[in-house]
Amino acid sequence: MTMIKYLILAGTMALTACGGGGGGAAPAAAAPAAVALAAEGTWGGTLGTADLVMVILENGKTFAVASAGASVALLSATTTVNGASTTTTGTSINTGSKAAPSSSTLTGTVVAKTSLSGTTASGSTFKTTFSTGIPYDSAPPALSTLAGSYVGTVGTKNTAPATAFTFTLSATGVLSASSGPCVITGSVKPRASGKNVYDVATTLTGCDFTSADGVLLFNPTLKTIVIMAMVPGDTDGMVFAGAKP
Repeated sequence: MTMIKYLILAGTMALTACGGGGGGAAPAAAAPAAVALAAEGTWGGTLGTADLVMVILENGKTFAVASAGASVALLSATTTVNGASTTTTGTSINTGSKAAPSSSTLTGTVVAKTSLSGTTASGSTFKTTFSTGIPYDSAPPALSTLAGSYVGTVGTKNTAPATAFTFTLSATGVLSASSGPCVITGSVKPRASGKNVYDVATTLTGCDFTSADGVLLFNPTLKTIVIMAMVPGDTDGMVFAGAKP
């Protein structure tokens, strides 16, 4: 799934050592605004030798995928900002590993809409730039523009990344896929933030888990998508990167 870089950035391996943030009295309520101003957006680059794609939403919720060859990690986290300093904490899984999720922490420095870089708790370096492949600050294209079938690679904690997997998205935002006994249905809708990112909610039958929620990123030039979704409690998840044939 090193194709993530090609599919989305066009020109990410465990996210070792990454939880949530927020809460508190009235002054703490301003934290999401700081995130939106400084670190919100879609970022692409590297984590060590892996390709890295990360999206930080307006409320600080963060999803990331790191991939190198057949090794793919999915992160669900929260990012907070203090001046130019960022802290991303959450949980990551390695697809196909069948291993327990691990805590992950990334600390870095952000230049708004330009660069975000730093280190993980284990000492790996990540370097990203604000993605031009996905015009995050643009209004999201209509679902009818995204409609169609996307063929690519999918993986979960218990399933190694498999190629030639197909997700189909209707013009009304209905998402569907199947593989053997596993049937996936779901919904895709633009986030209320008005940015070029979509909320995804899925229901699964005959699969490793029964539901997973997350985000979908769309590259309007390449007609490619990446889906990053985690189950409640972040104990498992699903990542898909695909393109229209």
